[in-house]
Amino acid sequence: EGVCTGDRYGRHRHKCSNAAKLGCLCKCSMEGCTNMCCSDNHFHNDVETQHTCGQVHYCTKVCSAPGCKSTCSRSREEVHDRHECLNGHEVDCLAQCSVPGCRRRCVHKDHFHGLDLVKKVAVSGNRMEPRERHLCAGMHRCEYKCR
Repeated sequence: EGVCTGDRYGRHRHKCSNAAKLGCLCKCSMEGCTNMCCSDNHFHNDVETQHTCGQVHYCTKVCSAPGCKSTCSRSREEVHDRHECLNGHEVDCLAQCSVPGCRRRCVHKDHFHGLDLVKKVAVSGNRMEPRERHLCAGMHRCEYKCR
């Protein structure tokens, strides 16, 4: 523990007798983190409002890849639009085949395929659809009725 070495009867900036050993005594500013700030500057709170414990704070969102339920492996401190799981570059697409009634999994090798949306103009109006549909390797029987 340190003691202020300033004159208690005059206005002064606190000078701790043990500042070098104590370091910053604030908690990390990252929401949900309970670790202490890793700064060795006892008084950096006077000029900085951000305190960091020095550990990576992983994003808590779910991976953006269709069908993936893993959490994002990127840091919360890093601004990112696409949430990527740790194995996203090693795992194939996990989405279900987009053919109605088919329950098989898409065979595309890109874990994130299907996120690249394009505008489709249809009779029912404009809508966004993946550039490439999620398709399995199986046969899909045509339901068209001949006349």
